Amino acid sequence: MVATNGADRVSSRAGRAREIAFWLRRYAPAEVAATLGAMLAAGAASRFGGAGAGALAGTAGEAVAFYGFLFIRGLRCWPGRPLTATAALRTLHDLALEFGPAEVLDTFLIRPLAMYLGIALMANVTSGTMVGKVTADLIFYSLAIAGYRLLNARWRSTSS
Repeated sequence: MVATNGADRVSSRAGRAREIAFWLRRYAPAEVAATLGAMLAAGAASRFGGAGAGALAGTAGEAVAFYGFLFIRGLRCWPGRPLTATAALRTLHDLALEFGPAEVLDTFLIRPLAMYLGIALMANVTSGTMVGKVTADLIFYSLAIAGYRLLNARWRSTSS
């Protein structure tokens, strides 16, 4: 067993707090847009097609809002870089590397199932969609953070 002093624990907590703050700055604004997209789409579709339609529409609405936000932010993060097809393709490429595997699992399995179960079990579209969304988000971000770290490692290796 290794003895640690109080300063080590404080330093460790401060490091975790900085890391959490980083992930919140990176993903929270897109998540707000995604939540609005999911709620609007699920609410509209479930009126006409029940829980299944609400789950699928909520999944699609969330994805469009989330990646739309990240795409626009990605284009804007390079001041002075002209808005060209190459810049758009590079932004799409980076998004695919960061989110690709997480998104495939999320879109075709995890999120529709979580939203369907949330809506069906809670018998309320709004709360069911939110419960399903939060459950799916926890799994999604675990995978996306790994993708971001791989993308960062790629950037570092090509810039050195």
